[in-house]
Amino acid sequence: MSPAEPPSDGAGPPSRASPALGVAAAATAFALLALFLSALRVVELHANVYDLGLYEQALWTGSHGGAFYESADFEKAGLRSLLGTYGAVALYGLAPIYRLAPGPWILLVLQSVGVAVAAGPLYLLARAVPGGSTRSALLATLLYLAWAPLLASTLYDFHIEAFVPALLFATAWLATRRRDAAALAVAAIAGCFGDYVGVLVVALGLFFLWERVRAPTPGSSAPVGRRRGLAALATREVLGAALLVCVGLATYAIFAWYAQVAPGAAPTAAGPTGLTTALSVIPRFEDLSAGGLATGFWTKVSMAVAAYLLVGGLPLLAPRTQVVAVPVLALGFLAPETTFLVFGYQYAFLLAVPVFLGVAFALPEALRVVGTFWEALRPSRATTRRRRAVRWLRPLPVLVAVLVLVNLGVGPADPLMQGSPDFGPGYLVSYVVPAGFGSAAELASHVPPGATVLSTDDLFPLVANDPQAYVLPTVAAWARNLPFSPGDLPAYVLVSTEHEGSVPTWLVNLLYDASDYRIAGVAWSTPVGPVALFGPPDDTLGTFYGGSPQSTQSFAPSQLSLGPAALGLVPPGHGAPQSYVASRPGEAGVVWYGPYAGLAPGAYTASLTMRAIPVPGGGGPTGANQTVLSVSIYGFAQPDIARAAISTGDLSGGAWVTVQVPFTIAAPTLGVEVAGIQGTLFLEVDLAGLSFAPT
Repeated sequence: MSPAEPPSDGAGPPSRASPALGVAAAATAFALLALFLSALRVVELHANVYDLGLYEQALWTGSHGGAFYESADFEKAGLRSLLGTYGAVALYGLAPIYRLAPGPWILLVLQSVGVAVAAGPLYLLARAVPGGSTRSALLATLLYLAWAPLLASTLYDFHIEAFVPALLFATAWLATRRRDAAALAVAAIAGCFGDYVGVLVVALGLFFLWERVRAPTPGSSAPVGRRRGLAALATREVLGAALLVCVGLATYAIFAWYAQVAPGAAPTAAGPTGLTTALSVIPRFEDLSAGGLATGFWTKVSMAVAAYLLVGGLPLLAPRTQVVAVPVLALGFLAPETTFLVFGYQYAFLLAVPVFLGVAFALPEALRVVGTFWEALRPSRATTRRRRAVRWLRPLPVLVAVLVLVNLGVGPADPLMQGSPDFGPGYLVSYVVPAGFGSAAELASHVPPGATVLSTDDLFPLVANDPQAYVLPTVAAWARNLPFSPGDLPAYVLVSTEHEGSVPTWLVNLLYDASDYRIAGVAWSTPVGPVALFGPPDDTLGTFYGGSPQSTQSFAPSQLSLGPAALGLVPPGHGAPQSYVASRPGEAGVVWYGPYAGLAPGAYTASLTMRAIPVPGGGGPTGANQTVLSVSIYGFAQPDIARAAISTGDLSGGAWVTVQVPFTIAAPTLGVEVAGIQGTLFLEVDLAGLSFAPT
């Protein structure tokens, strides 16, 4: 039975509304918000192969009798199964669910609901701890659902770690209630969600072992038989906690071993085309070392401190609970990267366990102390009605309310925080959704089932439900086992303008070779720019989804990238009514490049608004026939489209003039780029505008 609510917390008569309904309502609101925002990330094409696409492909192959194969880890490390990465046999349970509605949406629903459901066992745990009450349980649950790192992790694609908080909160609740057999069973199930979960179970078992060892021993005044019975009970309870430690050790050992021996888990000796890999089986924690502390140390410290401050530092009031945080923080600080602690990655699911275990155990004492102090400050003759009216205005509930608002303000639901470079992918979301996801998805759907397709990583989730889908990662080294070559081409290539740079040079040179590929379709307007599908020469799709690109396009200087010869982007008011790109006088090299626009076949004119300003005392030739700047126009996967030399005669007098460069697009082209390459004249060359228009 749960302990009675202490009178010192100032609780009045029980509320007529069921607390369980309040928890359910709050959890439902969280799930709906998380589902909405994570769906926005998908339609904005922020969710890519890491990790939505790889889970889609692994669950698709697993639900069709395969070994949870996913090409991302095959290309990177030779692994033919996601089981070789995590040892998470829970994938066997998720695969039949995924088969019911394969695609990203069912994964987003499962993750949002799985994280929200953890509020239930946390509420039960917070009531069951010594001194726990309905009020403390509600406050703990509210903090959990508002915790900014949790929402950010929930928005980040899909991860099997999302189910860990619910299972370990349930384990802790059952252990607190001395229902050890059930606690051991749930802990064993939790271990199925990744070998590292077993380490958390070990830490949780050590915490409960300490709690039961430090419990008062039977009093000497009790009858001898009674004392013996109590001693036997205490021994049995200590044994239950010790068994929890053993279950954690066993699940870690078993599933870490299974990650090495599961079908397809070991690195393959040869890929589909005979490519070999030099990688061997990599133990999950082999990269952890003291040297990892030096990598982003202060970023790790600031993120860990912020995670605790966002719950008011409450876990530190129950420091013994933080033994469960040791493996999570060790993983974060000793890893040679910051992703284990930075908000917006999946690892907040693991940190949530010790943080809210601490909150659950600390809140009753915090309520008691604050309640006693508050009572001492209040007038002794206050009416009962007044006392009841202000009970929720007491300091601790108010502090929790403030913390909830702070968490909402620093979480990804706040538009001011969305896209922040200081956080992980969970913050890459926006309420302003670019159009075109549907056309990109429709274009990708024209890849025939079973055909090999090579996709940039941002589009991979659109083709992931096929074992023949492969990815072009943005890190070239991660494609070491890519099973294609100039002599063995993929049937289809799906490329976005935003990530066209990940296409290897040998393949770029073949995409517009009529003997190898043809344009199978183009989605001109998508969140990642124009998207092209290149297919075999005999492909008959030939439909351009998403309409045609805008025939006349204008670009501000801020939409261009600056080269090494650029002085910078000058704001308006410095000799021009608009901003402009200025060059470094006398420094040869690229001044600007961009804007990577998509253009349909046709004749065009590039218009550049420019001027050249002599540098006083700079010297150097400035005659009318001297070249100031070379303009080169390129297209993705095509040779130079046009070149033009701009001379001092074209830019005389220091006034703004429009320079026109004609060019022709022979085939639908992604990423048309204009580059300005400066010579060594001592002139400042400025660009205030760029536009394309059909001739």
